[in-house]
Amino acid sequence: MAIFRLPITNDVESYEQSFGIDSKSFSFEFRYNSRNDTWYMNIFDEQNVIRFSGMPCLTNVINMTWRIDYLVLTTGDIMFLDLSSFEIDCTRSNFGSKVVMFYQNGAA
Repeated sequence: MAIFRLPITNDVESYEQSFGIDSKSFSFEFRYNSRNDTWYMNIFDEQNVIRFSGMPCLTNVINMTWRIDYLVLTTGDIMFLDLSSFEIDCTRSNFGSKVVMFYQNGAA
């Protein structure tokens, strides 16, 4: 099992970024909601078909991708981890700095 850091940023409140995960390419769309100070993500497959929509970027939660069809997306997990050790949530200011995104593949 390997863990990879996937770069994210808080430079803009909405952006799309592609990542190669388990030999597949996925596009992640990140949007910040100022009303509840939360980031959300949508995930698109290689054919630009949306596979998951409106997933909040929750800090220190494992198995975030359990609701996504593993045959389409992956057998691993996407995690947003707080590197400050203060158990902070993803906010506009710390997304990509103190809170970072990792992917843990499901390969044994």
